[in-house]
Amino acid sequence: MIDFESNMKLVYYVYNLKFKKFNWLKDDLIQVGNIGLLNACKTFNEDTGNKFSTYAIVCITNEMRMLLKKENKKNKHEVNFEHSEFINFCEREESDNTELIDLFIDIEHCSSDSEMFKLWAKGYNQIEIAKILGRSQSRVCRKLKKIKKEIMEVIK
Repeated sequence: MIDFESNMKLVYYVYNLKFKKFNWLKDDLIQVGNIGLLNACKTFNEDTGNKFSTYAIVCITNEMRMLLKKENKKNKHEVNFEHSEFINFCEREESDNTELIDLFIDIEHCSSDSEMFKLWAKGYNQIEIAKILGRSQSRVCRKLKKIKKEIMEVIK
């Protein structure tokens, strides 16, 4: 069996290499990374011809990704607008979200863009929207960014 403590630097290496932008989850990511390292120590087979570090990095990365997926599912249905002005405007509005969204869609978007924004406001993520509308995730991201920018201009 491979020594766990002598390979703990791999967890920090993976965190700094791939997950540093999630600094609010640093402790949790390091903790699940250690679990991934422990699993790698227990399940590594030297007969495969691979180095332990290669195998361990994959195990650590998978554990960290699973944590991020779990966190994403927790926050999936929260509508996160970047601008506090937009949030304040939404709180002042007496109507439900669908009426508010329809108000903003009058910015002269085509029907697929308005549908995209409605799905996003209902809590769908970009990948799900892309599948529903038959577009790429990057295109959905660009369009949503543009729509949000135009909405902020209307609010100001």
